[in-house]
Amino acid sequence: MLVPHQVSQFLPLKFKEWQINFSLDYRKGGVFYSKTAEQLLFTGGAVPTTYNDRRPFIYPNSVIQNGVDVNGKPIYVENTIPITENNIQDFFPEGNNPALAYRNDILDRSFLKLRDVSLSYVLSEKIASKIKMHNLSLTIYARNLLLWTPASNMYIDPEASNFGNDLTSQLGEFETAPISKQFGVALKANF
Repeated sequence: MLVPHQVSQFLPLKFKEWQINFSLDYRKGGVFYSKTAEQLLFTGGAVPTTYNDRRPFIYPNSVIQNGVDVNGKPIYVENTIPITENNIQDFFPEGNNPALAYRNDILDRSFLKLRDVSLSYVLSEKIASKIKMHNLSLTIYARNLLLWTPASNMYIDPEASNFGNDLTSQLGEFETAPISKQFGVALKANF
């Protein structure tokens, strides 16, 4: 069994009056339940449901329209184009056993996230002292900019949860909102 492991790293870089800070979070292992994935798969909004270029049939051995007869009524023939990507029950499980589709809703919790980035300019003490300040800096920052997840999780940030921030949140998410990106500007000064 793979034990989940998480590492966070804060990396500052300086050049003259400029400073760039960024932090990376990496997590390897663990799984979680995603109701968002379940809903996207069920409604056909997820990439894996686009097999066969969304041709106009759902189940194998269905029929397709093949023209019209002399009276203008449609002529139907057997659809011989097989579903090749996934078993249809992966997305539309039988009513007596919906657990057949759960293997698509339990996702890998691994991720690499660019959590914070900031760019600061520190005004020289010579100039700052003329306006009776010191440690004067202007910073622009952003949070939650980039997220890399395994190919099996194309749906949601593994840290998103609407179960709070306690142990229950580790179980997964139930149609939670995406984690927002944040941008801002900060002016800091000491008088």
